[in-house]
Amino acid sequence: MSVKAEEGSFSEVVSTKQRGTLLVRAEGAIGSVCVAGDESCSCHPTETSVRRIRHWYGRFRLAGALVLLPLFVLISAGGGWIWRHGASQITPASVKVSGYVRADGTRVSGYSRRPAGSVDHDRPYEAEAFFGFVVMIAGALASGRIIYRALLTPDIELLPRITRAPVQRHPLRLPSPSTIGTRSRAPWNCTGCRASFAAGSNYFYHVERGERWRFCAACAETQRIIAAAAAAERAVLIASQEAESTLAWQVQYRNAFGHDPPPDIREPRAHAPGRGGARVGS
Repeated sequence: MSVKAEEGSFSEVVSTKQRGTLLVRAEGAIGSVCVAGDESCSCHPTETSVRRIRHWYGRFRLAGALVLLPLFVLISAGGGWIWRHGASQITPASVKVSGYVRADGTRVSGYSRRPAGSVDHDRPYEAEAFFGFVVMIAGALASGRIIYRALLTPDIELLPRITRAPVQRHPLRLPSPSTIGTRSRAPWNCTGCRASFAAGSNYFYHVERGERWRFCAACAETQRIIAAAAAAERAVLIASQEAESTLAWQVQYRNAFGHDPPPDIREPRAHAPGRGGARVGS
């Protein structure tokens, strides 16, 4: 353990096993206690350098700079060579034409042109030069995108997306009816137990898509209990998936960059399945 202070002497040193930097009050000064094992502290330049190297290695690896960048650079260089080779084989405009006046009085200034028969000779080389130019530009753009992602893209966006499996609702045979009952004007049958009831008896109802379902008091209470239990079970499953997602994201960040995520970086929102990324839950 190392102790730093601007001035004065420490009256008491606080010992701890936790990792981090503590502020210690001294006589006329405030110092810092560096706990061994804290890689982010400036007292350990070697650990800090290794951590930065590992972090940037992870960024370049996730951005594809270790494999794709050399490949695209080679593609761009190859396209540049093809473009230059094709352009070098095109016949230059070496024939000079003096200025003249047309029959309608239009004056044409002098210019240079290619020799006769050079058009057929230059046609394949022009196509070769155009193809090489397109390949060179495409490789340069792909390389620039990889470099941009490796240097400027936030860490969170470099990590693969984590998706959650959708939490299925409880397969209720019937929906939960309203807690407000009403009196029937004609004989009716309960949707739940199929029992018949006379006119003037109370029932509970549920309206969905223009369809009205009627329940007796016993079936209505049963359906409400089942719906409440299903909602509680679904909330527990969602909370469990969120905990698994948080843990998976922290492990993913640690494996990619070699250290825990900083406190100012928040967990990304989970995405719906079908868009790629690791899947959490089942």
